[in-house]
Amino acid sequence: MAYINTRAKQSQGGEWGKLADADFARFRIVCEGSDADHVKYPAAVTDVPFGITLDGCEAAEDAVALAMLGRGETQIVKVSEEVDKGDPLCPAVDGSGEARLVPATPGAYWLIGEALEDGAEDQEIAVDDRRPKLVGAWDADSRQFSVTTIDINGGSIDGATIGAAAAGAITGTTITGTTITDGTVSRTGGTVTGTWADLGSVTTIDINGGSIDGATIGAAAAGAITGTTITGTTLTDGTISTTAGAVTGALNISGATVTYRAIAAADLASALQDAVPYAAITGVDNTDGTGSVTIQVRDAAGNALAGRFLLRVWVSTAAYGAPAAITGFAVTTGTQAQEVVANADRWVITDANGVVVMSLSDAATHHVMAHGAGGVLGYISQAVTGP
Repeated sequence: MAYINTRAKQSQGGEWGKLADADFARFRIVCEGSDADHVKYPAAVTDVPFGITLDGCEAAEDAVALAMLGRGETQIVKVSEEVDKGDPLCPAVDGSGEARLVPATPGAYWLIGEALEDGAEDQEIAVDDRRPKLVGAWDADSRQFSVTTIDINGGSIDGATIGAAAAGAITGTTITGTTITDGTVSRTGGTVTGTWADLGSVTTIDINGGSIDGATIGAAAAGAITGTTITGTTLTDGTISTTAGAVTGALNISGATVTYRAIAAADLASALQDAVPYAAITGVDNTDGTGSVTIQVRDAAGNALAGRFLLRVWVSTAAYGAPAAITGFAVTTGTQAQEVVANADRWVITDANGVVVMSLSDAATHHVMAHGAGGVLGYISQAVTGP
């Protein structure tokens, strides 16, 4: 065969001329290369084969003559493994350009033709070529290709059982006039509509609207009814309990026994929280005749309260005693609103984190109290020692 030295031009007899992306041997399968004018050996299933080299070439950019696949003629191709007459062939995807038997492993493969004779590994054999098409795995026993995936976009399927061997999901389908026997109806989206004569046993159901009429709820096993207004209902031999919210309205409890539940301290603290704040006070002795106390406003659960609070803070010589002046009693964190007694008693606004820090002078034991609208919020006895 003579080379055809024009790019992408078809000649008589179904031969084409292309430029090589690399050196080529004869009787190898090729696909489109770096562009439409170039060819290469297939290296992946995405490389669509379209021809077989008739001669080799020594370098890239050399012209190479091709016999186009799909003309129904006998072609010669080199095989990478032993094949039998009648075996379907596809390109090896190792970049060799050789043909191989369509594998039995599930996947997609480009069928290029059928072996017309037995062939050993690396032998050049005659092939009855086909127009390349994608096929599934080859079953040598049934002499059929498996179909891994099929996409039906129209028409109908009549007289066939769907999922007879292995049931799969039917998605986005309207099923009309069908009896479901010993099966499960499930959905991840959309809506199951229509009138159901009998749903049978339903493990879980989420009802977000409508009504339940003439049915006993919890007849076999009673469960919780949450966030519901129960109107005109008689509760017989039952218990009403709440973990949140309230039981409101007129309750007729004639003949019933009402039991009060003990309230745990933790529950009470959680309920009161911000309604009953207190001041947690800690102290520091600098051992040089000075010290300090830090006041943190906290809720009933002990959590620090952020925000600004007005506190009256005073120092005394006795626990919960009257203000008694010392050498130094000053605000170092927070803002002084008013000095009631010099170096003894001050109204102070906390910082944004609910914190006040007061400095102490004089080597002695100082009793510091913090007072708010709700009474005495906090107390500490802080010793200050000198050098």
